[in-house]
Amino acid sequence: MGLLFVALSLHLRILAGGAHPVLRAEARTVYLGYLGAFVTSMLALIPDQGSRLLGIELVGYAVGQLLLLGQSRRESFGPDFRDARTAVVITWVFGGLIIASRWVAAVGLLLEVDWAVTLLGATVVAALVFSLYLSWDLVFRAARVTVNEP
Repeated sequence: MGLLFVALSLHLRILAGGAHPVLRAEARTVYLGYLGAFVTSMLALIPDQGSRLLGIELVGYAVGQLLLLGQSRRESFGPDFRDARTAVVITWVFGGLIIASRWVAAVGLLLEVDWAVTLLGATVVAALVFSLYLSWDLVFRAARVTVNEP
């Protein structure tokens, strides 16, 4: 998460301005990736709760996360999409797989199957690794934009 704050502090003007919505959407997506791993871990660590309750909590969180990703989707696939097509597609394909896996794990927890906890743990690790990659990518893509602007 520290790398995301480095990207934000070094390139705040670019990420906060309206000229580069794709980069702003990626910063939001990275933050939501870290937040997803954190919230999932915290919910799983609540003592004395059954797997069904954890599944219900995860479904509730996933619905909220999808609502937050709606704004990122509009910005990611807006007019600047052509300039950052590869990065946007990679972000949405792998991020979508992580979110879908979390949904499957939540349903598995609701059904109390054994593999659901393992899948949930894998989604946390995948979200952290992918968010780290996206943070690194965001730092350098924003730096390229800084160099190209007058």
